[in-house]
Amino acid sequence: MDAIPVSSLNRWPQPSRLLPDWCESIAAPLAETRVLGLDALRAIAVLMVLASHWSGHFGHWFNMTVPIAMEMAGDSGVDLFFALSGFLVGRILIKLAAGHRPSWRDYRVFLIRRAMRTLPLYFLWLGLLLLFFPPRHDALAIALRFATLTQNLITPMPPDYYFAVTWSLTVEAWFYLLFGAVFIQMARLLSSSRAMTSCLLIFMLGALSLRFYFGGAREIVVFRIDEIAYGVLIARLYMDGSRLFRHPWLALVCGLGIMAAPAPDWMTQLVHPAQMAAGWGLCLPAAMRWTRAPHWFERKVRWLAARSYALYIIHLTIVADIVEVRIWTPALLPATFCVILAVLSPFLLAEASYWLLEMPLMRRRPHQAAG
Repeated sequence: MDAIPVSSLNRWPQPSRLLPDWCESIAAPLAETRVLGLDALRAIAVLMVLASHWSGHFGHWFNMTVPIAMEMAGDSGVDLFFALSGFLVGRILIKLAAGHRPSWRDYRVFLIRRAMRTLPLYFLWLGLLLLFFPPRHDALAIALRFATLTQNLITPMPPDYYFAVTWSLTVEAWFYLLFGAVFIQMARLLSSSRAMTSCLLIFMLGALSLRFYFGGAREIVVFRIDEIAYGVLIARLYMDGSRLFRHPWLALVCGLGIMAAPAPDWMTQLVHPAQMAAGWGLCLPAAMRWTRAPHWFERKVRWLAARSYALYIIHLTIVADIVEVRIWTPALLPATFCVILAVLSPFLLAEASYWLLEMPLMRRRPHQAAG
């Protein structure tokens, strides 16, 4: 993900002086180019997903029962990714419409920048999968769905849950495409504020209505696209100078409470996506206050956050399709060595992807003019 400039946050009062000494770094003046707290959340999100998928497979290898909370951690990590993406994208779109009527060229540059960040690695890894681990049935049709990012647009993921982690990538990609287009068009007709309010209502209520009508929240774009909108809502409040950012710790407590609040069984699938996305969104103001940490810790957080996307795309293929199917099942290596291979390989590949693919493309992205 892109760095999130934070210079404008300096206008907000700092958290209470009553914070204990160990919180001093969190209350310190904000960083110049990136927010450590947002990078930390990004790192936490990918670790939750990795832990969830790894624990399921490792538990199978060692014949151990995995706690249900560990399995649910992956879903929560994806919800956190959605909130972070919405916050970033929301700020970009609001800036585009600030002070002038946005053009369709602005929208085109917006999409190009998003595509250059996410799609090259996606298509590279998809090509490798199709070449070495093709789908067992209807390979051509499934390949076409993945190539057009429609694998779960209005229908469930393909059989065998092929390249399963990409269900969330398509949610983000279609949100950028659709929300961006609707916002640009509305901002050309209305004020920026009214355009953003209208877009948020359309996407939030639209997805909620679909879940209510069809009975549940499946991993389908049209049912889950509202989750990113909650991050956009937080961005809107941030850009409007909301008091929410003056009381970040209260927002954090409320966000954690929302995520922990139980819902009746008949409402779980209906409200759970919105509940988790809204809860994580309320954690963002506190995260933006965390700008300093011990150097050794900060370096690790920044490193992991910068490689989180590659880790997310790559890890499940490594552990499920390569290590489990082709090494553990035929007993070519003991389970302990399989674990080491499954854990280390994604990090090595993510490092290579960062330096050889992602960073070179990031430097070549077109400049996004602000309003």
